[in-house]
Amino acid sequence: MTAIAAVAGPVTPHAFPPPAGPSAPEQDGHSAQAGADPARVLSFPAGLPGFPGCRYFGLERVQGSSLLLLHSLDDAGPRFFVLPLAAADSLIRPADRLAACRLAGLCHYDTDFLVIVTARRSHADLELFANLRAPVLIDTRRRFGAQVVLADAAYPLRHPVAAAA
Repeated sequence: MTAIAAVAGPVTPHAFPPPAGPSAPEQDGHSAQAGADPARVLSFPAGLPGFPGCRYFGLERVQGSSLLLLHSLDDAGPRFFVLPLAAADSLIRPADRLAACRLAGLCHYDTDFLVIVTARRSHADLELFANLRAPVLIDTRRRFGAQVVLADAAYPLRHPVAAAA
């Protein structure tokens, strides 16, 4: 089984900006968290599975890490560590990427794929795993996002993430 390299960079650097600035926008009457720059807010019109009311997110680099933090701009909303998948990465087949984009209503040319990362402590180590079955799709041009559950159950929920070298 191929592991995701934790040192993989973003597919399109403009999609993953540095931490947000000092403004606090209002989005459709929805109070966003202080520090969110309106030009960098990601809109998830359907929310995320389990969090349908959380529709506005920020995406920031985690300092000193390959991880990104996808965080709700709603008060006490969810936060997820994510990793980008390169367009040429074979962990999700091209046909399944296209199907996911169609399902989400996103153009595959403008869409980056992120995978949610979870951690488990084993003995003295921390193991990281990526959910390949339910990637998060980001339309980098329109700044829309969606999470899609892929139909093929062969995609693992806990795919190992290789430690950074």
